[in-house]
Amino acid sequence: MLPISVVIPHRRSRSDWFSRHCLPSIIENEPAQIIIEDRDGGACEKRNSGAAKALQYYLFFADDDSILIPGALREMLDALEKDAGASFAYSDTKMVHYDGIPYPNPAGIRKAQPWDLEALKKGNYVETMSLMRRDIFPGFDPSIQRFQDWDLWLTLGIAGHRGVYIPKVLFELHHFDVGISASVPFDSSLSRIREKHRL
Repeated sequence: MLPISVVIPHRRSRSDWFSRHCLPSIIENEPAQIIIEDRDGGACEKRNSGAAKALQYYLFFADDDSILIPGALREMLDALEKDAGASFAYSDTKMVHYDGIPYPNPAGIRKAQPWDLEALKKGNYVETMSLMRRDIFPGFDPSIQRFQDWDLWLTLGIAGHRGVYIPKVLFELHHFDVGISASVPFDSSLSRIREKHRL
């Protein structure tokens, strides 16, 4: 077992797909702890509640519409153990879209890039599904209703933390419905991030 706590904010409407696809892929990656948060509330509240129960040295937030490739957590863990100065490890993403679901990101591979705080200030390239050292997790800001991942990485980066990039796809995101965050207005959410971090 890997010294990783996986926290999954879960929507019960996704239970069938989650139990058939997402959860088995996480179990196959052999984290020492899996925490499923399916209570009422937003994604930030669920992630923070799950993180408070985490017991392992490393923390990973998995979306319940995702599939981890075999060995994904091991690759992220190896990257962090090889780079003692990095606080989190992140990778590229495969986006899988379903017919009839409007979503702003194009289908295909979403490429990240090597860590660059100034580039991050212009736009997010790090997915929520990244492995971090648990002791540096500042919590998700519940007042941020969209771009919570961007807010998290900006908060860490501005505080002096950095990530290590793994240039390969380690998981898939399946957009078969409109997520809670995606339904929040884009422009006002973007303004909120820029105002908070003085971008």
